[in-house]
Amino acid sequence: MILWLIPALWLNALTARAQTPTPTATPAASPSNQLTPAQMLNVRSISDLRFSPDGEHVAFVLTEPVKGTTRARHIWMLDVKTKEVRQFTNSAKNEDSPRWSPDGKRLAFLSNRDDARQIYVITLGGGEAKRLLETKHEIGSFSWSPDGKQIAFLASEPKTDAEDKKEKDKDDARVVDRDDKLARVWLLDPDSGKARQITSGR
Repeated sequence: MILWLIPALWLNALTARAQTPTPTATPAASPSNQLTPAQMLNVRSISDLRFSPDGEHVAFVLTEPVKGTTRARHIWMLDVKTKEVRQFTNSAKNEDSPRWSPDGKRLAFLSNRDDARQIYVITLGGGEAKRLLETKHEIGSFSWSPDGKQIAFLASEPKTDAEDKKEKDKDDARVVDRDDKLARVWLLDPDSGKARQITSGR
């Protein structure tokens, strides 16, 4: 079980080493040499590590230091054999939630490249990511089926034209329990891009 933690520990060590110079001495811990809240904002953080099905790669989310009021998130890739780490996605927006297809040939992830959080998929070799849904869904989480032929995801029902107009007109009044958008379970065919809602009700 401990062996599975080695890549995560190695990634944390690599990130820390890339950001800070090698100290000439190691003073005892004291309030004067601990990170301040301002310094913490400049630290990269690693999360959501996911081994590929063959165990040869690890996809993970690297959150960058704060710029303005936001922290950029992108997906990076570790080659377990060579220990090479590289940035795997690089858009102007955020990417997170990397999920391998069962055959290990594709990596799906969430991104707000087109404003709403959508599912994108990219091959292991890299290249241009493909958006799987051309709808107004705001996707919360997702998972591949064991055979890789479907993706289940959580999302509310798409906004109606009237709701879109209210939002554009900045009319944010709503009736509790009537206008709430509840999360639903959907099934998506990643090849055709067709999705169907399979849960409903209050």
